[in-house]
Amino acid sequence: MLTEKSKRSSFRFDPSRYEVDAYRNLGGSLVSDRELSDIVQSLNIEPGSLVLDVGMGPGRVMRRLAAMNAVLVGIDADARMVRHFARLKSTVRTFDQDDTHLIVASAEYLPFRESVFEGVVCIRVLRYLEQPRRAIWEMCHVLGPSGRLVLEFANRFRPQTILQIHSEGISLPSGIY
Repeated sequence: MLTEKSKRSSFRFDPSRYEVDAYRNLGGSLVSDRELSDIVQSLNIEPGSLVLDVGMGPGRVMRRLAAMNAVLVGIDADARMVRHFARLKSTVRTFDQDDTHLIVASAEYLPFRESVFEGVVCIRVLRYLEQPRRAIWEMCHVLGPSGRLVLEFANRFRPQTILQIHSEGISLPSGIY
């Protein structure tokens, strides 16, 4: 029998269907577009900045960030998502192949040095992690001193979220609010 934690950690989306299923109508597309605009505005980065997308999935956020002329690093624990996006980016002109890097890695154990990114984005990912607090610590660790961290937390009022609420809160490292 699977525990709630093992169900979450083994849950995988179909890369080719994720966006179609998540944003299946005009309302979903409008919400997605607004979310992406808010992410770009919140990052407020300069061209050439190094930005990490944690849990990149099929690349919805990375496609929008490519227009900012940033150097992008996308990670996902699901190798299928990384392969899917690698195929996609090779066919899209907006991606500079030298400025977009993809890695299969866990959000809880980021394979980067301290303070290397000007921006870190983690959208629709934290609820699927076994150790979200550790993942947030890792993101803060790789973020530079004046960098921006953009996180999306699950809406606790969604019916699906009731099963995902943890009894312990998430505490951020000192200096992060």
